Formats: sequence, C-alpha cells, structure tokens
Amino acid sequence: MKKQFKTWCLAFASCLSLPAFAASPAKTLDDLSSQVAILWRDMVPACVLALDTSVQKGLPSRLTWLEQQMVANRLDQGLSSVSQDRSPAWKDPSWTLREQLETMAMQVSERQALREYYFKLQTQSPNKVRAQLVGQVQSMSESLNIALRKELWKTCYALGYQTMPSDQMETALEQRWAEQSHRVMTQVQNELGAFYFYAFRQVKNPELAVFAKTALKLESWTDLAIAAIEQHFSALRVSLTQVPFDAVSRSADEPFLEDRPWTQVPSPSPFQP
Repeated sequence: MKKQFKTWCLAFASCLSLPAFAASPAKTLDDLSSQVAILWRDMVPACVLALDTSVQKGLPSRLTWLEQQMVANRLDQGLSSVSQDRSPAWKDPSWTLREQLETMAMQVSERQALREYYFKLQTQSPNKVRAQLVGQVQSMSESLNIALRKELWKTCYALGYQTMPSDQMETALEQRWAEQSHRVMTQVQNELGAFYFYAFRQVKNPELAVFAKTALKLESWTDLAIAAIEQHFSALRVSLTQVPFDAVSRSADEPFLEDRPWTQVPSPSPFQP
C-alpha cells in the first residue's frame, strides 16, 4: 500500500517519495536510494533532448551503462560509511510517533485530502511559529532530497561530456545546476512541507517542537550523508566520461547520401531573352 502511494506521489509531488521518517540511518538511506531508478527514468528523456542530435545518436551505450548504475543497491554501497551511525538521536522515542503519523498520512485513503492540503498551502500562509517548526522537522528529508536530485541532474548534464579533468567538469556542472537549483529547491520545500503539515495537522506545537529538536540533532549526520552522496555521483560521472560514444553511421533513409547527380550552375534569369 505504501509503495503504491509513493508511486502516485511522483506524479503529484515528487519529493514525497523521500523517506518520510527516520527510524534509523540505514532505513533513511535505503528509502532515499529506492528513488534513484524512478527519478532517473523520468529524467532521461529531458537529458537526451537537451543534447545536439549528433550527440544523441552516440548515447545508447552510455545510457545503458547508467541504467545499470542507477539502482538502489549502488547508492546504498556508496552510503555505507554513514549508514551505521550510532547517534543517540536515532533512538529518541519521538520517532515512533512520527512513524505512526506519517504512515497514516501515506494511506491510499488520504490521497485526495493530501492533494487538497497541498493546494491549500499554495494560497494560504500557515502560522509562522508552526511553519518554522515544520521546516525544522522536514530539514533532514529536504536536504537529502535536494542533494539526490542535484547529483542526478548533474549526471544528466554530464551525458554529453568527453573525458576531461574531474574538477573542470564538476565546475561546469555546478554552473548548469545553478540555473535550475532554485526551482527544484522550491518544489521540494513546498511538497515536503505540504506532507509534513498534513501528517502533523493534529499535533500541537509543543509536541511538534519535540520532533523538530530531535531532527536538528542529526544535522551533522545529514551533512556527512550529503557529502557521501556527492562523492558517489562524482565518481560515477568520472566513470561515465570513460564510456565511449557509439560510432554513428549515416542512416540509409537520409537524403543526399551522395553528391547531387547534376552540375550546380546558376539558373538563367527569367528576364533574359
């Protein structure tokens, strides 16, 4: 049931497929990794169309290779260094209640109500104190979500790159990402915010403050996880540029495969006698 809901969320609010709670670091990262294949599949058409036609024809081998890399267990392996974190914050009793509330909000029967709640928040501003608390609660999920999408888009941009020094490539990719980062971050914030506002709509501010405090205790871990995500995809892009483009031959249905069978001479003027 939960998996079906997440699939729907990708069509309505993509970031809702992010781990909604964090009962353990391994579970958080496993839920994050489960998005990779779905998100990449949705990005590929835009990635290909953004390139010159001549480059598009040489991509099949690279796309096949990337498809094999964009799976959950590959990212899980890249995040293994942070998946065994033993911070006491993971054992805080508040996670149990968070899990219950968020799981309830993910039920299929809640879809329409959540959808309406999302659009309601686009036209009405919530209480400032509550908005601040919800922002703190969602901070970890938001940061991880944005980091994943950033690295996926940068990998998308790298599809057309030849072998080059990794630092130069990363600088160029960062510049490309900066062009759309605001839109992605705003979407993530709005959609995650809608989910958390809805999931905790019956929780009073004092209890919500406990959730927020627990989430903020994991900021240092979140930074380490983001660094691991960046390192994993950076290495992936270096390997991608080493996958050769496919040889491109002219298709038999292209016009003018040979030189014109006539001699090119200027047409006579119709005004000459």
